[in-house]
Amino acid sequence: MITVATRFVEERTNMLAAISHDLRTPLTRLRLMAEYVRDDEQRSEVLSDISEMETMIKSSLAFGSAEARREPYSMVDIASLLISLCDNFSDMGHDVGYQGADHAQLSCQPVAMRRALTNLIDNGQRYGERVNVRLQNETQAIVIVIQDVGPGIAPDQVERAFAPFQRLDSSRNRSTGGTGLGLAIARDVIRGHGGEITLAPAETPPGLLVTVRLPKPTIDTKLR
Repeated sequence: MITVATRFVEERTNMLAAISHDLRTPLTRLRLMAEYVRDDEQRSEVLSDISEMETMIKSSLAFGSAEARREPYSMVDIASLLISLCDNFSDMGHDVGYQGADHAQLSCQPVAMRRALTNLIDNGQRYGERVNVRLQNETQAIVIVIQDVGPGIAPDQVERAFAPFQRLDSSRNRSTGGTGLGLAIARDVIRGHGGEITLAPAETPPGLLVTVRLPKPTIDTKLR
């Protein structure tokens, strides 16, 4: 039963990736045609819609990419990765800070893990005024806490927040950008590494608290 369910999910995911890939060519044609729209305001609106669709396609391909699932594992300094990501967001003018160890090694898929952590920090800076990233290097796991100061998410909306292409109420909606795939991709990657991710309201200051727990492999665990 589990094998059948797994195969069904994989087929649906591959179908999503195939459809997203095929949509890129007609969207390119639409972009070229939009340049001939004489009204500046209408042309701007059409190009904006096309750009949003292209972003959704790129996210869908990342979500359903079979290649990403076959990415080899290697040792990555998660602390250095987080410090670099926080610096990148700060350089772009966002209030993103890091607290924790300078180094924390973990066997993982480097590209996928970078994408997941980037999505989580980006989600915080989109909806919050400030983002604080903390890392705890425990004996059996690396724990990452990402807290934003903002509207947060109601407890009964957590599962919906993880669903692909889902947006919540007006405080975390389309006007802030995004495709509704960031959290879905992040959870997919983290669970693929045997980890877990939870969302919870932050009380002081108010906002969203994202906790990621990534288990460290045991001594006899081989790199995949």
